Amino acid sequence: MLFPGRHHLLTRFQAGYLRQLAAQGDDPLADGDGATGSEDAGGATGSDDVGGATVVWAVTSANHENTRRNPVPYHRREAAIERFSVLAGLRSVVVPVFDTVPTDRFAEVTLKTVAASTGLELTPADTVVACSTPEVAAMYERLGFRIAGVEADVEPTPVRPWDVLLRLADDDPSWRDLTHPATVDVYRRYRLDDLVRSVVNDPVVGDEGGLTTTRDYRTYAEAFSDAAQRKWDAVREHVRPGRIVDVGCGAGAVLELADREPALRESDLIGVEVARHLFEECVHKKAQGVFANPNVFFYRRNVLGGAVFAPRS
Repeated sequence: MLFPGRHHLLTRFQAGYLRQLAAQGDDPLADGDGATGSEDAGGATGSDDVGGATVVWAVTSANHENTRRNPVPYHRREAAIERFSVLAGLRSVVVPVFDTVPTDRFAEVTLKTVAASTGLELTPADTVVACSTPEVAAMYERLGFRIAGVEADVEPTPVRPWDVLLRLADDDPSWRDLTHPATVDVYRRYRLDDLVRSVVNDPVVGDEGGLTTTRDYRTYAEAFSDAAQRKWDAVREHVRPGRIVDVGCGAGAVLELADREPALRESDLIGVEVARHLFEECVHKKAQGVFANPNVFFYRRNVLGGAVFAPRS
């Protein structure tokens, strides 16, 4: 069973639905009715493994996080899915699928990503696609796959996961009643509920993590780099060893120059940037070894939303 989606939040309904669908084994849609779902499967344990199908979770937008459309990082989504699978008695495989430009061939991209990542060649002969989004389901139908509609299969329609997440962002306590215990647990341990509220309600940053929908961030980063030496020359004499913070650091070009100063070798170099594209470039530079100082840290924060760090931290 292929279950594509962003999977930022998992519901009790999904647990019951997937458990019933998987238990039907080789031909889950043989009767034409699919599964009906249940909110009682949240407490199932691994010892109650239903056998049958393997659920392949294709986690889309896996390379995006801290955006209104994708607030939760992939590795936290994966952790919740794995815990969800144990509690629901499901055999699961989790695959990250990176975001792409809009394409009507995204179903094919997803299937190829699954094959490249796991070696599983999913075909209409052996796979049912669980999907409640009509536009996405239509892509798989065109490839010959049978569709299990998840929330779309049931009347009245259950609250969809994204709508539950928006309830969380609105401080509606009912989100806990609808959310599977696995997600509640992961959210609690990693304070993801605070993250979701902060990101979804940010009035400045757009759905995809940018400040505008039209900005060319490649050109923007190049402009930051070109101006970095001038900016560093202006502040260099005032900088003292310790915790050095560049608020609105762009692609980290000024911190690169600070990193080259022998006197700052033992300092913490801290960059704060709100735009996803620029923040990701900072993280990429650090991963590629651009900074010699091991104490370089980047935070994706909006300074207009309040204090970036706790006082005297």
